[in-house]
Amino acid sequence: MSVQLPDRAGLVKCQVVWRRLEDGPQGWDAALLLADGDLSQGPLPGVRWGRLVTMRACPAQALGFPEAGKAGADAVSLVQRDGRVLPESGRDRDRYILAGDMGAEPLKDGDAAAGGEAAKKASPWGGMSGAALWCGSRPDMPPTLLTGVVVGDAPGWSHTQLEAVPAYMLASDPQVRRLVQEHTGRPMFLEPVDLQDVTDLLAAPRPPRSPADLLRPEQAVVSFMGRDDLLKDLEHWCEPTPEEGQPGPAGAAADGVWGWGESLVRARLLTGGGGAGKTRLSGELAARMAVRGWTTIRLTTDTTAPLGVLSQVRRPLLIVVDYAETRTQQLHALLEAVDHDQVTAPVRVLALARAAGDWWTRAAEHPRGQALASASVTPVPALHHTLDDRATAYQQAAGDFSMRLHHLSPTVDWLALLPAVLAPAARPPLTASEFDTPLSVQMAAFLALLDATGVPQPTNPARSLEGRLLGHERKYWDETAIHREGLRGERAGGADTLPGRCPGLHGPGNRP
Repeated sequence: MSVQLPDRAGLVKCQVVWRRLEDGPQGWDAALLLADGDLSQGPLPGVRWGRLVTMRACPAQALGFPEAGKAGADAVSLVQRDGRVLPESGRDRDRYILAGDMGAEPLKDGDAAAGGEAAKKASPWGGMSGAALWCGSRPDMPPTLLTGVVVGDAPGWSHTQLEAVPAYMLASDPQVRRLVQEHTGRPMFLEPVDLQDVTDLLAAPRPPRSPADLLRPEQAVVSFMGRDDLLKDLEHWCEPTPEEGQPGPAGAAADGVWGWGESLVRARLLTGGGGAGKTRLSGELAARMAVRGWTTIRLTTDTTAPLGVLSQVRRPLLIVVDYAETRTQQLHALLEAVDHDQVTAPVRVLALARAAGDWWTRAAEHPRGQALASASVTPVPALHHTLDDRATAYQQAAGDFSMRLHHLSPTVDWLALLPAVLAPAARPPLTASEFDTPLSVQMAAFLALLDATGVPQPTNPARSLEGRLLGHERKYWDETAIHREGLRGERAGGADTLPGRCPGLHGPGNRP
């Protein structure tokens, strides 16, 4: 099979690695193709997947090569189709409908009046099948989330509408999720398109721009370990009880007893020091609940952003609020947006903070703090209690980092460095109390890999992990500046005289 791509002459040969075709209005018509060669001279940005979770119309765009774009012979011009996706249209058939203001003229081949298959062939949008449907949250923002795959011209609408199989349908197939992660290095996580204005965009993993970026929790480089009991507790907290949202006990009103309603909104606070793993834990919970059909977001740090759109979410909703101790006003605004008598699906607010103190007491006493007043406060304890626990975590982190570094910097044989890094004599003692936290153990493993590249390093046993990492960062940015700008001189030094640089980490994919 061959496909045509924008900004590329000729056709690209591909192999079909997955396909599913079913007849009927709810049938599947989709395939995953693997190109035989590289599609770009440089690194391509990671694809972000999306789905619609409210009834708001979302601006959308599809780019494809329909029959109407034929310019003669085999050449087909790229056609851009802009419009809006109205979430309710086609929802009963698991379809998204891209509606535009203007249609397209039928092809002048005499087939359009014949009906049946000939009429389908006469559609000007024939050949548009397979085009990506990109959606955004506002008209003034470019559509950036891959939300569906166009399957054809919606019949009966004068060629003004295109139908698409939603990305959530594709993600429901485990094989699709596996293939996407295998070939992109990123899980197929569906972001809520219509909540982008209230989502912390840093929660979406981006290509790392420096070594330290690999330690950020949203990168999730190291496999999630431990916390099984706490995760099960949090999952149970998320799931609604049979009585939730129902009036008081049956027959209570008849007996003259008040039937108090139960709110669908619940809150919870996780506390722990920096590096304890609160953000990563909340991310793991969000991923698990998303698989169950929940909408999950990490709330934007823009405390001036209106939050009213959250009241329109029609699915169970989990909202994570990081650094909640610095955002109490926004926390109250959030509860005002979601805690009302029109809410029909469970809402869970998971706040993260260093500690619960006066700020939490005052927040719970606020008129909008009812959900906080009844919330549980759960400390996130140390994860690695014993030296064996730390050694196991260190080994896991070193292996995971080496795999990710291999993809980022293939000029270095990171896997070959593992035996030296994991040798008992080379492993740091891991006895200090700081190694109770996952971040410190992971940082130690990551630094050991960077130090093992063979580039001489200034040795200072008393230097902290953070200090060593900052040293790698400074050397990396110095070398990047030289690589890009050709800087020379005493301040910058020379490319061959930079101790502690990270070979291969200054390639085009990691430029600032």
